Amino acid sequence: MLKKIYSFFHRHYHARYHGIYHHAKQLFIFDIVLLLLATLMLGTSLWFFFWKPGIANLIELSMSVGGNRIKSGEEVRLTVDYANHSKHLLTDVALALRLPEGFVINRQATPESVFSNNSTFTIPPVPPGGKGQITVTGRLWAMPQHEENIFGTFSYKQEKSEEREQALTSFLLSLPESVLRPRLVIASSTFPSASLPFTYTLQNTGAVAIEEIQLNVTGGNAAFDQPDATTFSLARQETKTITGRLAVPEKTANIVFTITPAALVNNRPIAQTPVQTKITIIAPRVASSARLAEPVAYAEPTQKIPIIVSWRNDSDYSLKAQRLRLATTPGLVDLKTTALENNLKIEGNALIADSSNRTALASGGRGSGDTFTVNFTLLPAFTTANDADSFTLTPIFEGDATEVPGQKFSETGKAIHIPLATEVALKSEVRYYTDEGDQLGRGPLPPTVGEATKYWIFVQFTNTANPLRDATLALVLPPGVEFTGRQSVTIGPELVYNSTSKTVSWHYRLIPARSSAGLYFEVALRPTPNQLGETLTITKDITLTATDDTVGKNFQLTGPSLTNILGPTDRGSTAGATVVAR
Repeated sequence: MLKKIYSFFHRHYHARYHGIYHHAKQLFIFDIVLLLLATLMLGTSLWFFFWKPGIANLIELSMSVGGNRIKSGEEVRLTVDYANHSKHLLTDVALALRLPEGFVINRQATPESVFSNNSTFTIPPVPPGGKGQITVTGRLWAMPQHEENIFGTFSYKQEKSEEREQALTSFLLSLPESVLRPRLVIASSTFPSASLPFTYTLQNTGAVAIEEIQLNVTGGNAAFDQPDATTFSLARQETKTITGRLAVPEKTANIVFTITPAALVNNRPIAQTPVQTKITIIAPRVASSARLAEPVAYAEPTQKIPIIVSWRNDSDYSLKAQRLRLATTPGLVDLKTTALENNLKIEGNALIADSSNRTALASGGRGSGDTFTVNFTLLPAFTTANDADSFTLTPIFEGDATEVPGQKFSETGKAIHIPLATEVALKSEVRYYTDEGDQLGRGPLPPTVGEATKYWIFVQFTNTANPLRDATLALVLPPGVEFTGRQSVTIGPELVYNSTSKTVSWHYRLIPARSSAGLYFEVALRPTPNQLGETLTITKDITLTATDDTVGKNFQLTGPSLTNILGPTDRGSTAGATVVAR
């Protein structure tokens, strides 16, 4: 293509200019430039002749929401004014609005026939110099003090033109506050690991009910007291009060506890005014401990155990109302005796040392401390709950700090644990009837000379904290009393009877902790005339031996000799026990 153009101009130059004119080349170039300029001017004239300029700059658009102070959640009237300052008639006119997500259109004031679900108004043709106004009424929800943009697009066609033009406008809106008025009451300082109470109130100051409100919490793990605390509704002018507790971290820090309500609008949560409190965690360092004053292998009933207790304030905070709580395992310590002998107070299952009985606790400055010995007296019999297997003493230092008014500081110190020796109890009795009245024995009551009467021997024992190993039971049957062979054993092997030595014995390798064993067997006796008018001895020398498998304590328990005198819960006791003649 370029070659052809070049060839054309080359021939034209040689045919019309070369050898004809004195300055042929300069004249040829000048003519070509004039030709190009003439062509450009012709094209420009044609373009301006056919071009119809846009008039968007002659279309005036403006938005307003009224001059009153608007709150989030109140009804607003959005007004859009338009004017045609051009000399052309505007046809096929439409106004489209992009409203905020939290705008709820009032369809009674702004029906769908006027403002469609596509957020568009249809406007009649606007003549030159014409103007108009449209309004949208609805309830506006937005996060207070955050900017929201409303955009408007005014589109049209000029008369006798198919080209669509548009004019744009926008309105920047920032609502100062919300109809939801929150309030949070919580301490601004606390101690580590505290459970800090708070009260949150939310009032609907608006003119209509709010169907769903959600609460969002940041800055800590909050537990509410009310089951509907995080999702609820509010009637107009209604106030809801919510209480709860904030779990505070275990270390010194600053946390910002924030609760933000959000109204569910158009299926979207719209955050409203948050309320927050900066909480400073103050951590005094007070070390406390307990240790044995002398070696103790295990704890057992009636024992006296001296324990050295100490504490020291290693922090920069000055404490007041100090006291040392000595928490003990319930059911082990004779608290009254221990408190009286050591000049302490009793509070629940704990002994209390304070400034009234330990003067060192009156001073709470840095470096203050104390060391003293407490002689603990244990109960004659333990009644531990929750299957406790040791005597535990835990020192807990308590006090107040000026920096944290209205709250108690508490720090648990180093505890001491002393294993408990198990307690073993042995019980034996003679039965003819059960407690429920079922007959066990056979033969006459009272015993009759020359006739056989059969009784059952009940031997029962229990242990508490620890297993028992190598448990052995032995008893002797006196002359005239025979082992019938009938027996029942709840744990371990059967009873063994030695007819030569007339002993009944039983052995088991290991009895579990907190268990019991029952050994039941039948004996028969036939009174002789020499025993007429007497009661009869049935067993003697009952002995139980065992070893605590945890602490190594040895046990040897003996039971009284048993006679045919029946207990008051046995129906046969009313028949008498002395031997009678046939």
